[in-house]
Amino acid sequence: MAVALAVPALAFAADSGRPRVLAIHYVLEVNPVTSSYLDHQLHRAQNDGYNAAVIVLDTPGGLSESMRTIVKTELSSKIPVIVYVSPPGATSGAKC
Repeated sequence: MAVALAVPALAFAADSGRPRVLAIHYVLEVNPVTSSYLDHQLHRAQNDGYNAAVIVLDTPGGLSESMRTIVKTELSSKIPVIVYVSPPGATSGAKC
């Protein structure tokens, strides 16, 4: 009985370290190929045990359908996805 209780405690101890965050740099035009790249990176973050993914974004924009695909992938992610528009002067491609 003590072994059964110790195993979950060890698993929790391994997860209590510093969070792992995958930085995904996205500086190209949004199209089906770059959308697929981002999808792959977000799945990689989930499958490799990252706690979150940060998309460092500087894009001129691109195809609306590809953008919608990216948003759907982000919203369905099992880990938090943070979009950070950087460096100073960078754009998200969104028209205001």
